[in-house]
Amino acid sequence: MQAFVSFSLLNQEFTLYYFGFFLLLGLLVSVFVLYLQLRRLSLSTKRIFDNVFWAVLLGIILGRFFFVVAHCSYYLSNPREMATYWYGGFSLEGALIGAFGYLFLWLYYKKRDELFPWLDAALFASLPGLSLATLGRFMAGMSEWKSHTTSSTLLQSGSLYLAQAFGLILLFIGTLIYRKMSKRKIQSGIYFYYLLIVITVLHFLVVLLLALSTANYTGSFILSLLLSVLILTASTIGLIMRVREVKNT
Repeated sequence: MQAFVSFSLLNQEFTLYYFGFFLLLGLLVSVFVLYLQLRRLSLSTKRIFDNVFWAVLLGIILGRFFFVVAHCSYYLSNPREMATYWYGGFSLEGALIGAFGYLFLWLYYKKRDELFPWLDAALFASLPGLSLATLGRFMAGMSEWKSHTTSSTLLQSGSLYLAQAFGLILLFIGTLIYRKMSKRKIQSGIYFYYLLIVITVLHFLVVLLLALSTANYTGSFILSLLLSVLILTASTIGLIMRVREVKNT
């Protein structure tokens, strides 16, 4: 993995990699945006760092777990590398399931009246972090979009453009939907499901495009597509139930 910066502290050498740097930067930006959103919605910010900590932790664990499952043949032969997350290798879908699964369950059992406003704010706040993390994957050389000639000669890598487009489109669509719903005073929760559907569909198309472009139909691509379909199905059902609930109130 490509290093971002190396430095010495107390006679110890430390290396900060591109993926870790952008992941940390994205997390800090997302936490700041989440804080602003909660303040704007007049929600308590007292447990923001506790919730972010557990959401990130479970996101990392499940993100890594699904990545290992997708490459199970390699990790069964190299079991010691299963926990070496610092070398990269995460499933976006697994991270979403872990992070928002925790938030949903905690809020449902502890602060049910704040469930959907919190989820709205958290998903909106995750967009800039997701954009930076996607860019960090490219900078670390972990997201290659390669085109080959018939002689398998590498022509180009378009990952940077794909990463930038993915991040910018998410930010644009998310902000647009949020503003539209804010003006129309749409009930909380509907925005969360709408945007989650948009993110999942866009990610599904990106993964499918990568698979078709590289003719690479490995377990990673297949699992990513399957998890995307799972999240999309759950989000659609959740949206329908939430709309019905709002209409009946």
